[in-house]
Amino acid sequence: ADLGIPRDSIKCGRTLDSRSKLRQPSDMNVQVTSDRTITIPLNDILGSFRTFGPLGPVYEVLSVAGPATGSNVQLSIRVVTTGEELSYPLLDILADPLAR
Repeated sequence: ADLGIPRDSIKCGRTLDSRSKLRQPSDMNVQVTSDRTITIPLNDILGSFRTFGPLGPVYEVLSVAGPATGSNVQLSIRVVTTGEELSYPLLDILADPLAR
């Protein structure tokens, strides 16, 4: 679902390079800026269940997949129906609805 949030308004609270390691999800947050700024701790996203778009299959957000720079963050997800694990962009996760 499109929440009307421009992709360039989403930033990670911590920039990592290939030499940095994210030790804990609590080391990171997500900041959405529009007419006001909202900060979402990454721990609030991890463990959530979402769907690929409004009618897609359910997936669980597992962990940070690797180093990130700016808004280019990849998280590991698991598709519930198949058990498949893959990397998925944080920006897409934020655009996907929570599963009901």
